[in-house]
Amino acid sequence: MSRAPVLPCPLCGYHAPDLGCRSCGLTSREPTLAAPRGGFGREFRDGLRALPQGARALLATPRTKRLLIPPMIVTGLLFGLILWWLVRMLSSFFDAVAEQDIAALGLDPGWWSDVVSWLASLQVVIAIAHAGSMLVLLVAFALAGLWTFSIVYELICGPFLDTIQARVEARWFGADPRLVLEQPPGLDPAAAANASAIASTVSLVAIIVAFWIESDWSWALLAFVPIAFAVAARNVPGTASWSVWFAHSQLRALWTSIKASTLAAIILVAFVWLKFVPFLGLPLFAMVAGFATALTLLDIPFSRRGWSVSQRLAFLFQHLGGVLALGVVTSLVFVVPFIGPLIGVPCASIGGQWLLCRFDKNKMRPPGLRIALAH
Repeated sequence: MSRAPVLPCPLCGYHAPDLGCRSCGLTSREPTLAAPRGGFGREFRDGLRALPQGARALLATPRTKRLLIPPMIVTGLLFGLILWWLVRMLSSFFDAVAEQDIAALGLDPGWWSDVVSWLASLQVVIAIAHAGSMLVLLVAFALAGLWTFSIVYELICGPFLDTIQARVEARWFGADPRLVLEQPPGLDPAAAANASAIASTVSLVAIIVAFWIESDWSWALLAFVPIAFAVAARNVPGTASWSVWFAHSQLRALWTSIKASTLAAIILVAFVWLKFVPFLGLPLFAMVAGFATALTLLDIPFSRRGWSVSQRLAFLFQHLGGVLALGVVTSLVFVVPFIGPLIGVPCASIGGQWLLCRFDKNKMRPPGLRIALAH
């Protein structure tokens, strides 16, 4: 059975089938959301403000900054591994170019061998090959940094950004609108979440210890996993349902980030030729990376609201000015190596969320169910 289409609230964007909204009550505690605006020029100016608004919301919302630490650490470790591999590969490649002996790479005949030979013939590549190992290392840093801190960081950040957006919206509207619509009935969300977190922590420790200890009986520690959740469910009714709902929401957020980062990767592959433009190539490619990341990050607030593909495209085209401006600002931030993407991804994510709530979504509703908001 197909699900009924979402009728977006003109303010928060969540499902509002009537002339009111159960999620936000058509009011917001955030003053900048109180007056939705129309027109390409006005929305373009709002798009220019979106990333700073995202940074402000991130700083003003409690218990959000700490959520960015795990993806930053994991991305940093992956960057180190990718950089190490890339330095080895590039050193071999540039040594072969400097010695004019591409055959030393041992490539089998085919399209990849043709591509490598073409790259080796470029003057900029030849210049790098003769410049020394330091320039090779800088090239490896640039290549690894742009891909890791845009595509990989966006992928890992997805579930964390989903949780951050939930807390931001709870501050804006008094409660997380998605939680209002989706939570299992009759539960105390805070108590169930805390009990589930404690049970998960105990389970994780038991699993780590079981694999760490070399003993015939260490597998018995895995019994703490069902025991922990059974105790939590006994003391806090609804913990099991809450855990299932939370796991489902996190998997949905992860799938959203996978789709978004894949789309961004496809866009970057299409513009990879920019890297070979002398002097301006890497800054231009960084700007493309930032622009693509900003657009794909909008999929997180879209998915939180359950919008269909046609609704997402409708919003993008109806508010093209603001969306383009957000992409432009994010692209300029991405020019700053490493720090730019680390700051740009979360701020652009919340900035896109702010834009979605800022723009009036009445055109996405049937004419008889449109709701006038105060300007």
